[in-house]
Amino acid sequence: MNLVDEEGKCYANYIYDDIHLRIAKSLLKRDISEGEFIELVRKFFKSEYRYEGGDLTDKSLQIIKYVNELRFDRLDEFKLIKEEPTESVFIEQNEDAHTSLLDFTKVYEAFRNARREDLFHRRADLRLARAKLEAYIVNVRERDISKKLPPDKIVEELPIWLIPRYCLEEYYDGETGYRRNPIYPAVW
Repeated sequence: MNLVDEEGKCYANYIYDDIHLRIAKSLLKRDISEGEFIELVRKFFKSEYRYEGGDLTDKSLQIIKYVNELRFDRLDEFKLIKEEPTESVFIEQNEDAHTSLLDFTKVYEAFRNARREDLFHRRADLRLARAKLEAYIVNVRERDISKKLPPDKIVEELPIWLIPRYCLEEYYDGETGYRRNPIYPAVW
């Protein structure tokens, strides 16, 4: 199965080089049993090794060693996909989201104005309000959000962007998520 973006580009191409995809596709032409998995991994790295000019890196050798030893927990040390910085975006998609946002801003304001002896309870209230808010928050890569920033933040000093209902379709699609290329409303 090939998943593609709205422009028809394969998502895997955002992460892997064409040669890596060709190697993987050639090895995955048929169903693979669990017993064949380690041999398939070996074949992939051997093909990769040949493509890269026969110079296995220490990292590649370490990965092969861990796979051979079935120490899959150690593979977490290797990141194939680099983590990218993200921005939190609140999607005011319905009345429940709107209510959660109003509750959060009210609780946040009470927290900011709390007396010292009330801080513990106000912080607990803030955590509960934030938990309800989380159901409507998505994390968007900085490089995607920088193309067109949402109109506002939920609270100016917090790093959470707000997409209000009146411009929801411009920034967000219920099926595909945050629009990397926002739709600009027509002006007549």
